[in-house]
Amino acid sequence: MSVAQETQKAYTTRSRAKDHDAILVQKALMSPEVDLLWKSAIRGVWKAIYVIDVIADFATYEPADEDAVEAVNYGSGAPPDFKLDFGKGWTSSQWNKLILQKIYKDLLESRQSHGGWNLPDVSEDYVMSMLRGQLKRSREAWAEMQPRFSFETVDFEGEEDTVK
Repeated sequence: MSVAQETQKAYTTRSRAKDHDAILVQKALMSPEVDLLWKSAIRGVWKAIYVIDVIADFATYEPADEDAVEAVNYGSGAPPDFKLDFGKGWTSSQWNKLILQKIYKDLLESRQSHGGWNLPDVSEDYVMSMLRGQLKRSREAWAEMQPRFSFETVDFEGEEDTVK
């Protein structure tokens, strides 16, 4: 494993632990029913933005352009839309962080303009952790359908091989 891969793995592990802790802290302050309602609300916002019915619909998703992502990741501007970065380093991508912050802001504005959705306030860490979970599951669904290199055939899998 390269140094970059080890660093990415360590970052991802710390990030997951932090997300897990944020969720546990917030869950301790609310009932299981309210937790489920918040999860449902966050899923609903994600589905509306990405026009999907289930996470598996990300199998056919077209991620953000790699050159645009690289420019934003190196400090040039902000993402123009809600397209996600599923490329290498997606977990620590500045592009994805900005997208998730934009979704968080939109979620808060929508909630406020619709009377609070009859839900109690929760921490930003809780909502952001849930959004990162949506990103992770979406990326996993997309990755399942990506062709992989086969050492047996010394070629990439065909489309029929990626369908499980």
